[in-house]
Amino acid sequence: VQYKGAIDLLDLSSIYAEPEYKDGFYPAAIDAISEDGAMWAVPFMSYVPIIFRNTDVMTKAGIDWENEDLTSWDKFYEECEKVKAAGIDATHSWAQGGYYCPGAILACDAPNLTAGIENGETTLKADQLVRTFETVKKLEEYSNGMSYDDEAAAEAFKAGELAFIAAGPWNEPDYKNAGVNYDIQLIPSYDENGYTGGLQGWDFMYGVNTGDEGRNEAIRGWLKKMGSFEVQQKFAQVIGRSMLRQDAMDAPETQQTEMLKILAKGLKCGMNQMDFGHSSVFWTSAIADVAPSVANGSITPEQAAEQFIEGINGLYAEAGE
Repeated sequence: VQYKGAIDLLDLSSIYAEPEYKDGFYPAAIDAISEDGAMWAVPFMSYVPIIFRNTDVMTKAGIDWENEDLTSWDKFYEECEKVKAAGIDATHSWAQGGYYCPGAILACDAPNLTAGIENGETTLKADQLVRTFETVKKLEEYSNGMSYDDEAAAEAFKAGELAFIAAGPWNEPDYKNAGVNYDIQLIPSYDENGYTGGLQGWDFMYGVNTGDEGRNEAIRGWLKKMGSFEVQQKFAQVIGRSMLRQDAMDAPETQQTEMLKILAKGLKCGMNQMDFGHSSVFWTSAIADVAPSVANGSITPEQAAEQFIEGINGLYAEAGE
């Protein structure tokens, strides 16, 4: 939205003239780029928050990890208890380190959240948010106090001194190079095999109107290629990141690694960080200001929900939306 307001972006509607091209993207991504009767970008790369499990630690804790996925938060707590009983730290703090971890928890409740804006304020209700903060507080019982993105947390995970670490697909090469035995799980759901997928980040590609139609057509042609099935599939296969073409992510030839299988599954649910394409407010980031106070017991989950809403409304007011 800020790009569109500040720069003469190129209308890319002609790229999407062929239904088979347009329909290959996730519908929500197409909605994000469509406004004012035009289409302003090409959906490209994305990410899904995930949990890496140190399988050596789980074996020591007596967890049958090969047959036991994180199908719910209750299952995660159960595994944390077993790891704790084995004398090993279960996980890092899910309250520290910014929005990433508490936001991932928040997104598990996406079907129950009335996210939106009306008359300059969020349409979320406090009672919809309490469970998120109860989960943040519960996880602190198994925390070693580190932030998920601390180097110390990564080293503890690699050394078998930490069972679970929330991270992104970009962390996998580090764990591979360290020789860690691990598996990959989505952020758990509240109901057995229910809604999950975490708080997702999306990236788009834009074109700038050059004032020269020949150049503009060249830009459109290049962007259309970057949005093609072949290119997005290749990016997924080589980089190991999720892309925003659903047909590319769902193709069996793409899902040759456990990571890409998990990412493809996660992209079908979860929640976006913000209303991409239609708002400039990264509203979920306000959770980072509240989660630590819940974890240390200085406020209750109910108070945290109210403060989170106040924080979101402050962001909307600052942006003038």
